[in-house]
Amino acid sequence: MQQNGFAITTRTTVGWNHIMGDHPRKGWSSLDGKLYYHMIPKNASSYIGGILDDWGWQLETDHVDLRGKQGMCVIREPIARWISGITEFFHVIGVEPDDVATNWQSYSKIFRYQPTQDGHTTPQVEFLHGHDLHSFDYWMMSEVLTIGNPLHTYLNTHGYDNWIVNYDRQNTVDQDPGKKQIRDFIRETVKTDVDLRSRLKQYYRADYELMEWIGKTKGWK
Repeated sequence: MQQNGFAITTRTTVGWNHIMGDHPRKGWSSLDGKLYYHMIPKNASSYIGGILDDWGWQLETDHVDLRGKQGMCVIREPIARWISGITEFFHVIGVEPDDVATNWQSYSKIFRYQPTQDGHTTPQVEFLHGHDLHSFDYWMMSEVLTIGNPLHTYLNTHGYDNWIVNYDRQNTVDQDPGKKQIRDFIRETVKTDVDLRSRLKQYYRADYELMEWIGKTKGWK
């Protein structure tokens, strides 16, 4: 599918629409209606969304018409996001860290053919479907640095005094020993599993294409 000069080549996967329904929140609009933050799960969305809630921004649960608005969106390297998302998936359904390690061979057989298990692992392009991609400014989420500093600068530049850098990061894996153990195990396993990495790159190829398009066309904030 061609959109705004960017070819979105997602595979159609049964269940995506239902999976994305697990995250009915689409984003937040500023009080003056000029800015719109678009939510993609596992891309600092709990951190940013919690702050915007505190500020009284309007929670959006339906598709937002971006005409007259400036969109904001955070993108994440797809395999790093998948690792974070699968960690969240195991945690939510109550799988213990030792069980993940013991039964990883069985779990990985499923993930090789169906990496998407819920909204946390749905390809990022699916959350942007139907939007004019040129209407957004984009940030690349770093695995090391907080997203707060660049967003603070951006909002100030647009005339929004803010104290985003004073907020602690929310929902970080390191705050939960069990989740951290699962995340660290999967991260190390994926590093050495060439076949799984190759399949993930192929599955999330549209996300990689999106990143390349942003770099060449829009640039990163």
